[in-house]
Amino acid sequence: MLSFEENEIKIIGAKQTLRALKNNELKRCIIAKDIDSALFAKLYGEMADKNIPIQFVPTMAELGKIAEINVGCAILGIRD
Repeated sequence: MLSFEENEIKIIGAKQTLRALKNNELKRCIIAKDIDSALFAKLYGEMADKNIPIQFVPTMAELGKIAEINVGCAILGIRD
């Protein structure tokens, strides 16, 4: 199971996570393996360019539970 430090802030969703990435605010991210392949390519490429650690979970539904929301989630960014 993934764990979070008390001071970490969760950034939920692709748009918000990409914005945080461009602003150099991301510490790490978690991506669901069942997201759209085009979205995955964009996210993965940007994360790799900035050396952001990436963790994977099997499904968007599981990531939604991790994010503590009642719907699926493609990506969850973590920042301090």
